Amino acid sequence: LGLSQEPSRIIDALTGQVIRA
Repeated sequence: LGLSQEPSRIIDALTGQVIRA
């Protein structure tokens, strides 16, 4: 993910941790 929307930042933070996990 990497949209220019505001909620996208939160999604990237959550998914980012899952991807690294």
